[in-house]
Amino acid sequence: MLTVIERAGTDTDRSATWLCECECGNKKVVQGNALRQGKTRSCGCLNKQKSFIDETGNVYGKLTVIQRVPSTTQSKAKWLCQCECGNYREVEGTKLRKGKITHCGCDRKSTKGRVSPTKGKTFPTKVRPNQQYGALLVLGRVPRKGKGDVIWACRCMLCGGRTEIRSSSLTSRKTKSCGCLAGRPWEKRKQKKMSLRELLKGKVNPK
Repeated sequence: MLTVIERAGTDTDRSATWLCECECGNKKVVQGNALRQGKTRSCGCLNKQKSFIDETGNVYGKLTVIQRVPSTTQSKAKWLCQCECGNYREVEGTKLRKGKITHCGCDRKSTKGRVSPTKGKTFPTKVRPNQQYGALLVLGRVPRKGKGDVIWACRCMLCGGRTEIRSSSLTSRKTKSCGCLAGRPWEKRKQKKMSLRELLKGKVNPK
């Protein structure tokens, strides 16, 4: 419903125009004839709201839809949902129906570690002593001055050598040994298609 605030002037047809405020909070200039004849009853939000799908009571994953809430985007209906964990979250109806959002975010918070996009395996994001990354066993933190990436002392389980590796190189799996896999041993491993796990079992001698 529109509420007339004041006269705005005249249009090209010399018809009086009026500045009106809609129930949704928007303002619009409307011809007086359109107001009197009931042709214009809102700023346009009523036409956009007619096609929305009522999601009240529907369940999507862990989310149960409770009620519709005001949305900053008038073309997309937004819904207040309650998660199985008890938290609440506002979600657009299209994202619910497409399965893009199925929880309040509690699934991500409860997941320990980070998933590698290449192998799909979970590995720790924080380096700690006695953790193994590839063939490297973390022994302890190396004291250093100043800021920067943390350095860790590691022992290579393939050759027994000791080396110092940055945290980022360990967690990203960029460094998997002290360097003994480079050169001919790496080519030998590649030709026989041996995995690092098989190397650690002693099936191939890297030296």
